Amino acid sequence: MASGAALARLSVLSGHLAAPADEQPGLSRAPCRADEAVRPAPGGGKGTLTVLDNRTGKKYTLEVSEGGTINAQALKAITAGGDGVGLRTYDPGYTNTSAVISRISYIDGDKGVLRYRGYPIEELTDSSYLESAYLVIYGTLPTRPELAAFSEAVAMHASVPKAVEDVIHAMPHDAHPMAIILTGLTALSGCHPEQNPALAGQGVYKSREVQDTQIARLIGKISTLAALAYHKSTGRTAARPNARMGFAENFLYMLDANGSPAYKPNPRLARALEIMFILHQEHEMNCSTAAARHLASSGVDVYTAVAGAVGALYGPLHGGANEAVLRMLERIGSVENIPAFIAGVKAKREKLFGFGHRVYKNFDPRAKIIRGVAEDVFRIAGRDPLIEVAIALQDAALADEYFVSRKLYPNVDFYSGLVYRAMGFPPAFFTVLFAIPRIVGYCAHWRESLADPDTKILRPQQDYRGVWLRHYEPLAQRGAAPGGGAAPGGFTGRPAGDDAAPRAGAPPLQRGVRRDSPAAAGPAPRQAAAQPRRRRAPAPAQQSPRLRAAATEAQAAPGWLRGLSPFGGRKAAAATAEPLVRSVSAAELAVALAAAGEVPTVVMFSTTWCGPCKVMHTRLEGLARELGPQRLRVLKLDTEESEGGPALASELRINKLPTMMVAGGRAGGKVIALSGLVKEGVLRDLLLNRAAALGNDLSQRMTW
Repeated sequence: MASGAALARLSVLSGHLAAPADEQPGLSRAPCRADEAVRPAPGGGKGTLTVLDNRTGKKYTLEVSEGGTINAQALKAITAGGDGVGLRTYDPGYTNTSAVISRISYIDGDKGVLRYRGYPIEELTDSSYLESAYLVIYGTLPTRPELAAFSEAVAMHASVPKAVEDVIHAMPHDAHPMAIILTGLTALSGCHPEQNPALAGQGVYKSREVQDTQIARLIGKISTLAALAYHKSTGRTAARPNARMGFAENFLYMLDANGSPAYKPNPRLARALEIMFILHQEHEMNCSTAAARHLASSGVDVYTAVAGAVGALYGPLHGGANEAVLRMLERIGSVENIPAFIAGVKAKREKLFGFGHRVYKNFDPRAKIIRGVAEDVFRIAGRDPLIEVAIALQDAALADEYFVSRKLYPNVDFYSGLVYRAMGFPPAFFTVLFAIPRIVGYCAHWRESLADPDTKILRPQQDYRGVWLRHYEPLAQRGAAPGGGAAPGGFTGRPAGDDAAPRAGAPPLQRGVRRDSPAAAGPAPRQAAAQPRRRRAPAPAQQSPRLRAAATEAQAAPGWLRGLSPFGGRKAAAATAEPLVRSVSAAELAVALAAAGEVPTVVMFSTTWCGPCKVMHTRLEGLARELGPQRLRVLKLDTEESEGGPALASELRINKLPTMMVAGGRAGGKVIALSGLVKEGVLRDLLLNRAAALGNDLSQRMTW
């Protein structure tokens, strides 16, 4: 069995295999507009600007560059008394500020133009991914030998170090794939100290060879990191990179080969994905690219700079918009509902995703191309019914003066989510598919910044509006805020859950780290360490934070506890004679629950992992990998090796025998089973008490 994401991919793959394998990929592209051969002077061109300061009556002459910009430093000469500081500009969001001179890409938002190094994006969809990447990074289309050398370098660096794989394997199974990508990129920084300016010296990037090696590594490894991130949630193993395949084809191979070296992705689908990647390689000084240049200006290593850029891309206002479009189309549901939705948008009750852009005030040229890609993908994988909703919504919006007058046209996100869904990718993976090609743009800007003589560490000014001056008062002399409580703007939070009563001697629980994870358990004890000393049971309010954490997590499923004995009413004493049979029954119960549509969470407690315990744990973990985290979760609490373990063992009254709780439920809610080798009623009372301590009365919702 496989997870839901893997099953979705398998259904798409069956469509891929049904398509003719020898059919040549041939996606139609929109014809390129005929533009002027010579660029019009930006902002009117070079000249001077005369400024009259009405505050003082003085006139100033400012130079205007050939790029239509003025040097912000020249404004410092415009003073009018006060503190003596010269004039500055205020531009939140940098909506009209040029921070760099770049030669990589060009956008004319009013005309709907995008070019890489002067080439219209419509023409570059005829190139290969690495051919376009070479152009973006190095400024010219490669010759055949140059492309061969570049492709070989990228393929050679596609595998990731084992240390990086280990870091990814240590991540929670339900971590967002972008979080895994970020973790992998920062781990790469530690695996390549020879290129780190903090270790190898600030001049290390003056070497073109060092630059090129890092670029090849990043482009080669990002798709491998993405495949590892994808299979982190499926429980399967990503195939090793295949150097004989093209970039997009190799990526699909790593996702879907499933151990078969002879597997070959559908060439038309690989080509469609390649075009999608080309369209997302570079897009001028956007939020994440600006973040890459901002970080690089400090001299940090390129992996950290790129990781920061990917972190910016992770934001839903930047890289997650195509998922929002998909959710919007699903909510609309059918063409008949579009008029009501349009009316809701005008009344500010609904939000129209996929229309409008910070830069484009016309059609996003990439959206036109993706529309053609979508049709080609649908011919292979089947037509998504939401495409009809999308087309009808686009036509309705473009025929409505409300949207046209506001220059709201479809952008690249409007159709891309439908394409990715048709390929079988889950929505959470869409931003990863954005990040893979955008690495090219980050590398190009990083490389350009290294050679730019104007590059300085970025340090924007601010317009300070805070309190001007006050003096420190000792705590005892400070009065309370009016009416008591926190001062306006002060801290209003309070500890909750495990943070309110941390386990004695345990490291603080980090956000996103479960109590059952290795990161929460702290460092492993040394081999020569003495046996953990027995402690007195802690006070009731502080007993067993690990158990409270597990109970809290299980309780998150609605109606979480309905006891059902998996042992046919046998007494615990009888079960002790055949623990292996108990294990099989527990595993079979978990499978039955998952097959019935439940989402069971199995929490295992043990004071020692004897043979039967290991069999139970192995069976359940194998089932969890096979079913995937959306169908079954297994949490292991080792009470012997963890802090507070003896107290937990005493509390459960289990004498070196395993205890297992199976909890879960449908959306409508029931939990399934509870079992364990404990004195009758002890575990029941314990869980009731723990739930009561968390503010939940479960006594009326439990049967035994």
